[in-house]
Parts: sequence; C-alpha cells; structure tokens
Amino acid sequence: CGDRRQVKKMRETIERILRTARAKAEQAEVFAYSGEQTRVEFRAGELHAIEHKEVKGIGLRVIKRGRLGFSSTTDLDRLRELVDHTCQSAAYGQKAFFDFPARCSSSPVRIFDPKVSHLSVERAIQEGRRALGILREEAPELKCDAAIDARVYRTDLGNSRGLMAGFDKTVFTYNLSGVGVIGGHMLFVGDMRHGSRLMMDTEPMVQKILRLLKRSQISARVLSGRMPVLFAPEAAGIFWRALGMGVNGKMLQKRSSPLQGRQGERILDRRLTIVDDPRLGLAAGSAPHDAEGVVAER
Repeated sequence: CGDRRQVKKMRETIERILRTARAKAEQAEVFAYSGEQTRVEFRAGELHAIEHKEVKGIGLRVIKRGRLGFSSTTDLDRLRELVDHTCQSAAYGQKAFFDFPARCSSSPVRIFDPKVSHLSVERAIQEGRRALGILREEAPELKCDAAIDARVYRTDLGNSRGLMAGFDKTVFTYNLSGVGVIGGHMLFVGDMRHGSRLMMDTEPMVQKILRLLKRSQISARVLSGRMPVLFAPEAAGIFWRALGMGVNGKMLQKRSSPLQGRQGERILDRRLTIVDDPRLGLAAGSAPHDAEGVVAER
C-alpha cells in the first residue's frame, strides 16, 4: 500500500508536527491514515453504483495541563493550524488519566492480501451479476441486493515519547441478501464475507440463501418453557456487539459503561468463554497494535 518513499515522507511529517506540538503541550500523538476504497453495489438485481475514493488525513491528540485536546485535517499544508486548534481544544477536553505509550515492539501480523489490492471493478461486477443471475433463476420470489467492497490503507503513528509505528492492511467485504413475501410474511435472508483476504465465495453464499429460503417454508410449532440456546456465528456477533459496549475502554474511561465498577467480576455463565485475539491472520479486526501504539495481544 505504502512504498518506502511515501512512508518516509509521512513519518517526516509526523516528526514535524510532534516538534511543533511539544513546544505547546506536555505530550502529543499523531495518527496518519491514507488509503483507497472501491465499492460495487447492486440493488433489486441491477447495478446501482460504482464508487472509488481516496482518503488521506492526520489526527493530532495532545495532553496539555492534564487535559486531552484533539483535532484533525486533510490539508497537509495547514499543519501549524492543526497544532494550534488541538492545543486550544484541550482547555475543554477530558482529564487525561494516562500517558501515551513509550514504545511499540510488536511482531508482524498477516493482515494484507495483494489479491484485495488488485481486485478490479470488472471482476466485482462480474461476480455480482453471476450471484444475482443464479438467485433470479432459482428464487424469483426474492428481490436481491449485492455489494462488494475492497479497502487498502496504511496507518502511521508517532508520539512525543519516542513511539513510531505503522502497518498496511486490506479489508474485503462481500454482502449478498434477498427480501420477499413468503406465506404472507416478510422474509430477509443473506450471507456475508468480511476479512482481510479476498473471499469471492459466490457459489456457497448463493447456496446458503437458497437453503434458508427453503427452510423458511417450513413452519415450526412454538413451545413454552426453558429451551437450550444455540449461538450461530451470526447471532454470536450480535451478542458480542452488546457485550463489547460494556467492556469498551473509552466507555469505561467516560464512566458510561453499564458494567462500570464491575471489573474482575464474573458476569456470564462459566461455560461461556470469550477471547479477543487481534493477532489472528487475515481477520478483519486484526492488527499488530492498536490506534495508540499498544501492542496487540490475545
């Protein structure tokens, strides 16, 4: 994503911002982002939109007089204004109960797939039309949508305590869904692929939608009483989003988490184990370190 010259130039820019910010604040942190995104979208079986955009920006965070200040810009010719605005915002910021990390000695994580960066619009259109063509023939009662999204980006991070780190990453998303009125009821079916590697799994995604459509035509009798609960991967994701809000570090720092003050307390069944592993290869949320430079660990 970023060649050596671009990386060197961006890190020189980060150092320049840090030198200016250090003269006005106790600590400073610079986060730089650059990348491009391509999206092909179909609605109701027809090609709806083709988008390509390039994004570049820099965010600056400071700790000044014990408070946090933040500002960002996409204009790299106005960096002095960025520093001024950030330092001024610290007067109204939250109290900082931490220091920025002093170093980041992370080991590499596989989060870049060249196949994603080389994905063409023509290939994405071809796969979308193939999927929707099969569904149009096999399930004419459904109105189907598809979206293929490929993102390639680089982040660089530096702070006034000597940290300098960065990584390149790819993210690929493929959504396929259908909606229809089946037996007098609205039915929504779909499948998705999301991660750092190219997963153009058109055939298995189409077959899953057809399988779900077939199962929807079987009526189940509802019983009362205590029932076992099975978490399918899709349902587990919804469950984790709800729980994740409670253990989110930012919400804990703001004291707005519903689990505030319950650190170290068991809140779930002993048979349920949840592990956060940001070092899984080619997973959507994986990275060698977080946005502050803290090394990623399981």
